[in-house]
Amino acid sequence: MSLIERLEKLQGPSREIDEAIAATLQTDGKMRVMWRPGAFCEMDAYIHPNGVRSPMLEYTAYVDAAMTLVPKGCMWDVGSNGPDDDGPWATVTSMTTMQDFSVHAPTPALALVTACLMARGG
Repeated sequence: MSLIERLEKLQGPSREIDEAIAATLQTDGKMRVMWRPGAFCEMDAYIHPNGVRSPMLEYTAYVDAAMTLVPKGCMWDVGSNGPDDDGPWATVTSMTTMQDFSVHAPTPALALVTACLMARGG
């Protein structure tokens, strides 16, 4: 099952999925995560196969953590249309191709994480 399929089945935050996201972001023992000043997220450490410890944000729990996954050159939006809709939604739009990646999920963070990973190519 792909990471996006696993995300689509979640009803709430998952540290197991956070770890899987962190693992997909690593390249040569470094994580490609940008921490924005003022953003609040609790962090753990992800131990890379080479033994390097890196911060692991709670991507599936907090929108502040999820927004660090927005690909460069993309805009994003998160919202809800009210109690009778399909739940929180997120859209990530590539400014070069104008392609939208839109997702409904049980929480805003899950919607944004899923849309970001779709925009990154899966």
